[in-house]
Amino acid sequence: MVGRKLSNTWECVPVTVESVASLNKVFKNGISKLKPEEEYCTYWYYYDVKGFPFTDSNLNYTLKDGETANELAKRTSPNNILMGLSDLPLLCHVSKDGIIGLDIYNIRMEGDVYKDTEQVIDPDVVLQKVKKYYEKQMLAKTVTVLDLEMVYTGYFTDGNEGEIQPMIAPFWRVRVHNGERNVYFVYDAFTGEAIAQNNPTS
Repeated sequence: MVGRKLSNTWECVPVTVESVASLNKVFKNGISKLKPEEEYCTYWYYYDVKGFPFTDSNLNYTLKDGETANELAKRTSPNNILMGLSDLPLLCHVSKDGIIGLDIYNIRMEGDVYKDTEQVIDPDVVLQKVKKYYEKQMLAKTVTVLDLEMVYTGYFTDGNEGEIQPMIAPFWRVRVHNGERNVYFVYDAFTGEAIAQNNPTS
C-alpha cells in the first residue's frame, strides 16, 4: 500500500443470508450457508493515479508486422495479442464487529503521470466519435450515453517509436447502453484514437 492512494470511487456488495441463499439456488448449494450473525459487506476501493481512477479496461494491442515487444510486454500473452496491465481493487470486508478481512492486490508504478505536457482532447470530440460510430448502423433501439470519464489503465507504447513496452496511460472511457446491455468506448486522451469500441468488458 505504500505510495498508493485510493480514489473516491468505491462499491459496496452486501453479503447477507438472503443473497447467499439466492446464489445457492443458482449454484445448487455450492456456497456455504450464512447465519445472520455472519453477515458482512464487501467494499471495493480502486487505486488512484493523480486524481483519476485506475481501471481494468481489458485493452489489448495486436502486434503488427515488423513490430517487436520487450520481454515484460510479451509476458502478458503467448501470441501476438498483448494484454494491458491490470490492477485489481482493494477489497475490504466489514461486519458488525469491524474489518474482518482485506484482499490486497498491487502493481508497481514508477515515474510521473505525464512525460511531456500535452493537450487532452475535448470530451465533446469523444462523444461525437461515439455518435459517428452509431450513425453507420441501422438501430432498432435507443442508444443512451450513461457516463464519460477519464481513467488510467494499462496499455502499450506506440510501435512506431521502437520496441513496445507496457505503460499506464490516460483514456477517455464512455459507457453506453445500446438498448440491450452496457458497452464501452475507449479513446486515447491525447490523440482521440479509438482503442476499443462497443466493448462489453472495458
